[in-house]
Amino acid sequence: MAPLNGDTLKRILKLHPAVLIISRFLIAGLFIVMYLRGTGFACGLDDAKISGEFGNKSTPEEKRMTGYFYTLDDKGKTVCFSENIVLKFYEDKVTVDGHSGAKVHQKDGTLINREWLLTGFRHENNLSLAYITNSNSPTGAGVYYLMERGDEYAGYWLGLDLPLGHKVRCPYLLTTNEKPVNETCEQRWPDIFTRDPCVILEEEKP
Repeated sequence: MAPLNGDTLKRILKLHPAVLIISRFLIAGLFIVMYLRGTGFACGLDDAKISGEFGNKSTPEEKRMTGYFYTLDDKGKTVCFSENIVLKFYEDKVTVDGHSGAKVHQKDGTLINREWLLTGFRHENNLSLAYITNSNSPTGAGVYYLMERGDEYAGYWLGLDLPLGHKVRCPYLLTTNEKPVNETCEQRWPDIFTRDPCVILEEEKP
């Protein structure tokens, strides 16, 4: 790009005001588009010349994990289910997002494969995640609050629990190591799943 000289600058300043206004909107629009697409822009001076450098955001660290959690069946009995979770940890050491999928109860008691979108934050050794059903008509939303312990996270999930429709708080364990099929959640993590049962925060209103 050629450096700006006096004549060039005078020609720019003599442009019709409408042209200058349109130019400002175009420049502002460019920066908005770059922001929404996650593209950075840096300017620097080199030998009195203005140069631009574009760079994309770095790819987040992606972790595939398994979550084990208590839920209530149609008779109100506590059972341990599992879900597959993919979390993306960003360079700012704070932002987290991802998605999950599991087979869970519907309101009529049957089982269905369902997916959720996740977004949240990491603070020190804790994860705070919110989720919502990934569908055109979301059937539920809730939160996880999990504390790091080694290579696992343990805590609770809070939200709507089907098929009974209660608002509950139940134990939750997030790990990168799946438990053996013949081993129960209580056997693998007794301090998580034998200490606290599901707590009904609000029963479904008739």
